[in-house]
Parts: sequence; structure tokens; C-alpha cells
Amino acid sequence: MTPSRRLLFTTCLAALLVSSACTSPPEKELHQAEGALETARAAGAARYAAEPFGAAEAAMARANAAVTDRDYKQALNHALDAREHALNAVRTAADTRARVRGELEQRMADLDSDLRALEARIVEAEAAKVGRQALTSAKTATARVAKALAEARPLLDAGTDDKAEALLSPLPALLTQTQSEIDAAIADRNSRRPVRRTRR
Repeated sequence: MTPSRRLLFTTCLAALLVSSACTSPPEKELHQAEGALETARAAGAARYAAEPFGAAEAAMARANAAVTDRDYKQALNHALDAREHALNAVRTAADTRARVRGELEQRMADLDSDLRALEARIVEAEAAKVGRQALTSAKTATARVAKALAEARPLLDAGTDDKAEALLSPLPALLTQTQSEIDAAIADRNSRRPVRRTRR
């Protein structure tokens, strides 16, 4: 076979392969794209990698629409795009979840430190003999914070950091308010103490 005929044969064979590949749905690539999307969903990509996950779903929808239209070449291209976007969503979700977990861990440590400081301040308030109502309110608040921190830990360990975050979100404001109230109660109590007169 001469070089020119060999080239012609190769060209025709390639054209035949491309033609045959576009006469039926790209089942393999569609399944791979669906599998990548399921993996992304399981990784929480809908929340932690919304942009690439949305792009993957859109590409998958276009792939299925192209199959319906019997445009199998476009279906193949969209399926490949969907798979690529989905895999990117998996990686992004993993990175984002790790960052969010680290931030929540730090928040929990800060809240625990603030709680210990408030508990120490309550002891000072008791020594200063502030009113029972102020002490009861402060102790109720610290119990609430301690309970929320205890409940947030297993949620975070289980990977449901959105639920852990929901528990932690109101705590800083509660601690700040309680600290202000107990400080005010101590200041009020001290202002009412009789001034001792020194003997001459």
C-alpha cells in the first residue's frame, strides 16, 4: 500500500469511527457524569461548592437534552463537561468543609474561653453579694452556653457542621449580654456599700 493510500485509509477509518461514535448515545460518559454528580452530592457540594456543582448539573441537563434531540456529539461534549465540573465540585467541597470545620473549632474554643471567664465573674458577683435575680439569670445563661457547646461537638464530628453552626451562632451575643449584666450588678452592689469612715 502506497503512502498516499495508507493516509487515505487512515483518514477514512477515523471518519468512520467518529461517525459511528455519534450514532448512539454516549452511555459510558453519561454514566460517568452521573456518578461524579452523585459523589459531589454526597460530598455536600450543593452547599460547599455551589458554583461548580451548579455548572455540573446544568451540563448534565444539556447532555440529556442533546440525547433526546439525538445530537449525540453534543451529548458527549456536555457529559464530559458535567463530569469535569462535578469532580471539581468534589475537590472544592472538601477544601471548603475543612476550612469551615477549622473555623468552627476555633469559635468553639473562643466560646469556651469566654464561658470560663464569665463563670469566674459570677463567682466574683456571689462574693460581692449581688442580687439573687442577677445571679440566677447569669447562671441560666452559662448553663445554656455549656449545653450548646456540648451538643455542637458531636454534630461537628459527624460532619453536620451546619447544625453545629446553628447552635453556636447565638452564643456570642448571649455571653456578651450576660457579661454586661453581671458587671452592672457588681458595680451597682459596690456603689451601695457604705463608706467606712476612718478614725482620727
